[in-house]
Amino acid sequence: MGRQRRPWLNTTQKAEIWKLWREGESLSAIARMLERQPSAVYHVVNRNGGISPPA
Repeated sequence: MGRQRRPWLNTTQKAEIWKLWREGESLSAIARMLERQPSAVYHVVNRNGGISPPA
């Protein structure tokens, strides 16, 4: 049996990641809140160098 993959993060989840990141939450804590792998959250934040994109 292979690893079960979840669908990509949707826009609402990405907005929640940025909201929590600005509030000072760690990537691991955000991943736990969204029930995702920390690597998924890392990729969203890392894509913009840790700076939230303009609305």
